[in-house]
Amino acid sequence: MFDVMSTLKPSLHKGLFVNILKCLQKCSRSFQTLNSEDKHTQENTKSRHIYSKIWKFSDVKSTSEYLVGNVFYHKDGVIALTKPANLGSSKKEDSIYYCLPYLAQEFGYKYLKLVHVPDRHHSGVTILASDAKIAQSLELALRRSKAIYSKEPKQTFMAITVGHPINDEDTKKIGVTKRHKDNVKYPLILSHWGANEVKRREVNVGCVNHKVIAKSESAALVLVSTWQLRHHCPRMFLSDIMLSPVLGDNMFGPRVSSLFEKPVLIKPWHAPAVKALPPLLLQTLNVRSGAESLIPLHFHLHELVLHGYLKDGSDLVLHSEPPDFFLWTQKRLNLQVPDETRNCLTGVDTVS
Repeated sequence: MFDVMSTLKPSLHKGLFVNILKCLQKCSRSFQTLNSEDKHTQENTKSRHIYSKIWKFSDVKSTSEYLVGNVFYHKDGVIALTKPANLGSSKKEDSIYYCLPYLAQEFGYKYLKLVHVPDRHHSGVTILASDAKIAQSLELALRRSKAIYSKEPKQTFMAITVGHPINDEDTKKIGVTKRHKDNVKYPLILSHWGANEVKRREVNVGCVNHKVIAKSESAALVLVSTWQLRHHCPRMFLSDIMLSPVLGDNMFGPRVSSLFEKPVLIKPWHAPAVKALPPLLLQTLNVRSGAESLIPLHFHLHELVLHGYLKDGSDLVLHSEPPDFFLWTQKRLNLQVPDETRNCLTGVDTVS
């Protein structure tokens, strides 16, 4: 066989091996670089921000399985579960409504009926009934709660707010309505209204209680109790009245600005699209400036009381834990709940 190497001059022979060696070294460095980049990509994937991992609707089956895993009460035909945020209840959208047949089959019922469900944008206590009679009893107990506890509402939301409410604890009777400005309707809270406005249903009236249960330098953990949910009343209350909007609230958050480090209310028609957050808060949450809109809404239906529903005539108190991202934020912001307050939140009469 013809030997190519033997025909080359020694100098060329040596140079060829040097070139081959250089080529191998270059390939090795390229491989190490690619391997390093791949490892870096994997590390980035593993360390994705918790806000990018929040629940999202993909299909009915996976959503139903998720809901089954979030049931915290199941007794005598009543099911209570924690609904995730961004899951509605309308038949016109991807919603919990289409999960009911799967849930009914999972728990051995012919069908399930929605009795109480938070707004699409809110997580929290959701109640299902296994038949019409049970649903009617639950709805009656809920109406009794609204009547008996009208001034001390027993529907309590938990929120993490930007800044501190101007009062740590208060009860207010307010009216909510919508006003036109440049052909756009804006929800507003009123401190005064006329009887005729209420009769015409132009103004909806209700009591709102709030209590700050923990504070840090740039945020607070607040409980808000109300039956009035028209126009997102509890969230609007925190922004427009308490000047401490809910973290991640892109609807009402921009209404509160800062002047000389003091919160000031802006007319909704002058408010920016997204609220700028304090640099310290963004740094603590590992969120870059300009990415505020990616922060999820930290507003959760924490507790709901159904008056006299249990067989012994006592109240059924349903208590739902906030989602993981909410608890993560609470920990990052060092919003520590005192033990005595924590015991009140998870009292012996609470089902969880």
